[in-house]
Amino acid sequence: MENDAKSVVELYFKLYPEIISEIDIHEEMFTVQSCGINNPEIKKLNEFF
Repeated sequence: MENDAKSVVELYFKLYPEIISEIDIHEEMFTVQSCGINNPEIKKLNEFF
């Protein structure tokens, strides 16, 4: 997934060098359960485990 994000950033820099000077890539951590409530996207977690 990280390589996909970097590829998109590189493409944007090539296509729009006069407009884009910097792009930050951030990761987001998420929990399976929080405060007793299951993550509604729990089935998507199968892609990671």
